[in-house]
Amino acid sequence: MIAVDIASKVKLRKIILVASTPKFVQSEDWIYGINEKHFYDFHSSLSSSPQKTLKRFISLQVSTKDQYKYLEASIDKNKPTNQGLNEGLDYLLKYDFRNHIDQIADITKVYLGEKDTLVPLSIKSWYEKKGIQVAILPGGHIPFLDDNFEI
Repeated sequence: MIAVDIASKVKLRKIILVASTPKFVQSEDWIYGINEKHFYDFHSSLSSSPQKTLKRFISLQVSTKDQYKYLEASIDKNKPTNQGLNEGLDYLLKYDFRNHIDQIADITKVYLGEKDTLVPLSIKSWYEKKGIQVAILPGGHIPFLDDNFEI
């Protein structure tokens, strides 16, 4: 989402998006986001138990124990602040960059994770209707952690 926001404000020749969606939460006119109730449940859980919730969240985004251990160690070492977490979640809830996609001159390709629980594969059809090429990568929302990651 941040890449789309930035790309709409500066002149770029090309951009590649990985595990990206222009709108994070579902609405009446957007079926490709996460369920709004689930989003608020996660937000509430994160507020009451941030470390536990983050670790549960990353367990859903990785495909191996090594990936989990890597991210877990990163969270333990670089503990996010409650303010930072809340600002990040507010950003995901608030912003809708669907119109920005049309303003970006050349989105070269969008890569989606076949097991991504945050950006559903069904968004592929939305990107393709915009004339954007889509490729599917093995793994989840963080495909670059996979040993076989290659674009």
